[in-house]
Amino acid sequence: MISTSVNELVQTLGRQQRVVYALLLREMRNRYGKYYLGYLWAFIMPVFRVAVLTVLHALIFESNTIYGAPPVVFFFLGVWPFLLFLNAYMRSIGSFSSYRSLFVYRTVKPIDAWIAAVVTELAIYLIILILCYLAAVWWGLDFAIDKPLEVIAVVALVYILGATMGLIVETISVNIPDVGRAGRLARRPLFWASGVFFTIDMLPPAIKPYLIWNPVLHATDLIRGMALSEYTPEGSLSYLCYWTLGMTIFALMYYRQHRFDVASR
Repeated sequence: MISTSVNELVQTLGRQQRVVYALLLREMRNRYGKYYLGYLWAFIMPVFRVAVLTVLHALIFESNTIYGAPPVVFFFLGVWPFLLFLNAYMRSIGSFSSYRSLFVYRTVKPIDAWIAAVVTELAIYLIILILCYLAAVWWGLDFAIDKPLEVIAVVALVYILGATMGLIVETISVNIPDVGRAGRLARRPLFWASGVFFTIDMLPPAIKPYLIWNPVLHATDLIRGMALSEYTPEGSLSYLCYWTLGMTIFALMYYRQHRFDVASR
């Protein structure tokens, strides 16, 4: 009886893997395959944001370094983790509605559409990271990450956090559409509060106690601290872990409770 249950589980996971793979290919084709710029556009946008922040810093401040690193490196270490979180969050919102017509097939579940969306986004931004690093080396920017495994852990945590927060918003918006619209608007205040162009150490005492509640700020601060030799991060890895674990458990439990509503709408 145990072997039968194991075989059924393996068959179920195999079917889900094939469904997710098919949805992943469709997601990549729909997102970038229709345009001439295609995947190059996903590379241009982060580079553009870093360039704008670097130029603004050069115009406002006289210093050529921030915590011992070139401004372009400092801003990249803030922009890339934030965009990773933001795109996981934004792609999760709308992942159900994008594939709603396929839910008539029993093998296609809403959670499969969500997995395909967030895996596609992760693959794209990992490629962007590699290309940006190669471009930095070619340009002559010298910076090293002392704790690569910890950086990978922080990146994984902030990505899962964005994806699960988006899953919560998307599941709730099935019954309350205004939640989805409000969730999309949240990206603008998040940009200003997530340490894209500042560290926790730079925050004025008046607003610091409020902004440090933001777990994404802790993620960007930790990554900067692992890459900048002259900066000691104030971000908490355990705080980021608690947020990610809590959001993941809540998102999966809430989705499981409302999965039939999601599939039938």
